[in-house]
Amino acid sequence: MSVKGITNHPANHYEYQADHSKKKGTRAPEDTASDSGVVYQCSKKRAPDSQTVANVKADNEARKAQLIEMVQKILKGQAKIFGNAKSKAYDSSLKPSQAAKSISSGGYWGADQTAQRILDFAVAYAGDDQKKLDEMKAAFEKGYQMAEKAWGGKLPDVCRQTYDAVMSGFDKLKGGGAEEETPSYLRDADRAARIKAALDEASTKARDSQLASFIRSLLDTHNRFLKQAESNNAALKAQAEKELGTGGSLNETSITRLVYDRVKTYLTGDADDNTKIDEMKAVIDEVFKESDELSGQKLIAYNDVMLALDSLKKEAA
Repeated sequence: MSVKGITNHPANHYEYQADHSKKKGTRAPEDTASDSGVVYQCSKKRAPDSQTVANVKADNEARKAQLIEMVQKILKGQAKIFGNAKSKAYDSSLKPSQAAKSISSGGYWGADQTAQRILDFAVAYAGDDQKKLDEMKAAFEKGYQMAEKAWGGKLPDVCRQTYDAVMSGFDKLKGGGAEEETPSYLRDADRAARIKAALDEASTKARDSQLASFIRSLLDTHNRFLKQAESNNAALKAQAEKELGTGGSLNETSITRLVYDRVKTYLTGDADDNTKIDEMKAVIDEVFKESDELSGQKLIAYNDVMLALDSLKKEAA
């Protein structure tokens, strides 16, 4: 069949208690304690046993190891984004312009925001304990050194800027550095909220990145079949027409259903779902419009996905 003959399909709407009371006017019997033979002694503070000490030490070591691993992963990812911004294809799904925006000042992978996430983790564990803060600082430095070694040399400038921002943050936590407005991660009243916000943001970023990669993969395969449909090779052409035609795995209805179903996996049935849908619609809009021309089955799928998600929002309202 001819690919040009494929028509629109409607979007499916896929869908503790001691009793201390004493009766008024009654008198407690005298010498009760002596008669009962009970001996009362002052309690003494017991030193922690060896197992408790061992558990605390093990927890400290685990936290340090977590930070070391976290630092390595973050810096590796940041370095790769930097590479994309310089047109080195570490991640083919990320355009140089997107990468440059991500590592810019204020961007998710920029030095300030990346340093903030590392400091949030350290403060969540160490609090105001200076000894623990020193341990976290040493763990960060070790993680940085290991990241450089794995990278095979000096990390990109944005990673070094992150290093400087984190070290400056640790100095401020200890009361050093120049006088200036206290950063948000140093204010006790803000700490829990900041940590939660950082975790929420990281989760949202990961979700959006996964969704974008999924859609790009669908569209890239769809485009490959479009080209294949114009091939002079009869077998390749027949395969493409089958995949793009009615009932095919990559026609407009299938793309709509696959994207819609993927969005639903990120919804939890709570009051935030409508906000999540709007956020993911923005991702879908951006990815679909990355292509030079949004037309044909891709345009139909785009419109159907947006209509289906709007319908899903009404159901969640």
